[in-house]
Amino acid sequence: MLKKLYIGLLTSFLSMGAAQADQYDKRLPELFNKLKTAQNPTDAKAAEKLIWEIWYHAPNATAGNLLSNGMHAMVTHDYAGALDNFNQVIALIPDFAEAWHKRATILMMMQEYDQAKTDLEKALELEPHHFSALTRLAYVYLFQGQERQALSIFRQALEINPYLTSVRQTIDDLQLKLEDRPL
Repeated sequence: MLKKLYIGLLTSFLSMGAAQADQYDKRLPELFNKLKTAQNPTDAKAAEKLIWEIWYHAPNATAGNLLSNGMHAMVTHDYAGALDNFNQVIALIPDFAEAWHKRATILMMMQEYDQAKTDLEKALELEPHHFSALTRLAYVYLFQGQERQALSIFRQALEINPYLTSVRQTIDDLQLKLEDRPL
């Protein structure tokens, strides 16, 4: 099951494309509302795409280059290189939510779950609507055997983005698994 979840995590990461982020953009509240109230997957995907474009807009060119280099290193499995680039972005701009999210992602890939959890919590402190950070945090809890906590966080992510198909399936699977277990 962990291998399947890891593959899903990696696939969702790779589908996001190359990155840059700004969680302070004034367009985000309207886009989150569109995402939550979308009547079909096409409209939801369009809103989600715009959210990612905004999150990926780095506050300056240096941070953008470092983030891009880190993402390239990540997809080429140069985890040390990715980690170094994301560390530099965080040192340069500590309130840049996407840098914390990306570093948490690489830490998850390195199976450094406690450190990833700390970074995801920081990303969510900076951008509480970061549905991907919530999803990754839920996976951290799941990987650590805390299934009920994971289920709760997956539900939070789905409230923000109701069109997270893999999250919905994971929720269904976890609910079935937990049905027979006492609270």
